[in-house]
Parts: sequence; structure tokens; C-alpha cells
Amino acid sequence: MNLRKILSTSMKPLIMGHQNADPDAVCSMIAFSRLYKSINPEGTSTLMADDLSRLSKQVLEIFELKDEI
Repeated sequence: MNLRKILSTSMKPLIMGHQNADPDAVCSMIAFSRLYKSINPEGTSTLMADDLSRLSKQVLEIFELKDEI
């Protein structure tokens, strides 16, 4: 099964980052969520990480994305 098929049939995927998520992990989660939404506009993804690094929090604040995770 390819990724497009998995994403098009999933209605509520949980996209998780690692503990103390760095900007690379956070931005990857956001990018994957947006990819999912472009393939499955009717679905709703949830992004989650145990906690975020200080730098990740700053990145989310600067780009006004703090409500996404």
C-alpha cells in the first residue's frame, strides 16, 4: 500500500514527534499534516509531542504556528 492511499483513507491520523522536539521534528510534523490535508481535505490530523525545545517554541511563535501542536 502506498502513502497516498494510506493518507486518502485515514480520517484522523495522529502525527507524533519525539520528546523535546527540535525544529526539524516540529516542521516535519507540520509539513506532513499539510501533505495529509492536501490529499484528504475532509480528514483532520492531530499533531502531538511530549514537549518542545525552546528553539522550537520560538520558531512556532515567529511563524504564528503555536496552535498547531
